[in-house]
Amino acid sequence: MSEASAGGDIYNAFSSSIALSGARCLLTYVLLPLAGGLGALPTVGPYLGVPLGALALVFDVRAIRRFFQVRHRWRWAATLLYLAIMILVGGLLVVDISHLA
Repeated sequence: MSEASAGGDIYNAFSSSIALSGARCLLTYVLLPLAGGLGALPTVGPYLGVPLGALALVFDVRAIRRFFQVRHRWRWAATLLYLAIMILVGGLLVVDISHLA
């Protein structure tokens, strides 16, 4: 794999995982509460949050692996960023699962 192609793959993996995590937070903490406040969706949040959170974690792990596969110079900084995001998303998953139980 060429260096330019590897860089593009890393950028795409990074963008996808960060975008998915951001979309999950936007949906869970902005859009659903607004809809719930209007009485439209009182209990849907955890049912959407769990699969979106799990998918976000999968994308995060894939992006970390990609950084290390191509031995990118920012792989350790990216890993720390991803781990922080994964801890936050993991906490949100625990909260969502507890609401389902």
